Amino acid sequence: MKLNIFQMYKKIFLTIIFISICVVFFIVANIKSFAQTGTLYFSPATVSAGTGKSFTVKVMASTGDDEVNAVVANFTFPADKLKITNISSAVSVFNQTQRQEVTGNTVYIERYSSTFFKGTGEVASVTFEAIALGDADLAFTAAASLPTGYDNPPNALVQAQNGLVHILQTLPHTAIWDEKPTLVISSGAILIIGGFLLAINNKFRRRI
Repeated sequence: MKLNIFQMYKKIFLTIIFISICVVFFIVANIKSFAQTGTLYFSPATVSAGTGKSFTVKVMASTGDDEVNAVVANFTFPADKLKITNISSAVSVFNQTQRQEVTGNTVYIERYSSTFFKGTGEVASVTFEAIALGDADLAFTAAASLPTGYDNPPNALVQAQNGLVHILQTLPHTAIWDEKPTLVISSGAILIIGGFLLAINNKFRRRI
């Protein structure tokens, strides 16, 4: 009887150890998978702007555990709501330009580097002007990629996170006190006040 109880506890103990090992392997595998996620995204991801106002959005790349030497960060935008006024790659982690232009409602940002890059960095910054009310999606195209320059994997990009712009009505500036109030006293008022003060002065002298 004691032997059967001992064997039962032994089976329970071994079962617990087995389940614990499986849980640890599952967690480690998911952490590794998450760490290897290559991503393209906008910063900030959501913007609110008034009509006629300008704002800048950064196109960012995160390579995960991979090294990459190029990026294709093409994206579309609604040309009836937004106008692009500038694209800058002055601080891009990819220092060479393959293509960087706007055609219709598509922004082409294709860059590369002579050295490999690993980590998170800016690809380019895009300045917009809000021209009409409504929501405007910034959506990466199917061509978006993070080429690694080797076979496995040839593309480090796992997900492309789109952006959103809320375009609001810009209220006109109305200043209550745009001008300093000015006190205007006419010459007639000055004479009346002066005569009143003179009368009080004479009355005061008579009492003395």
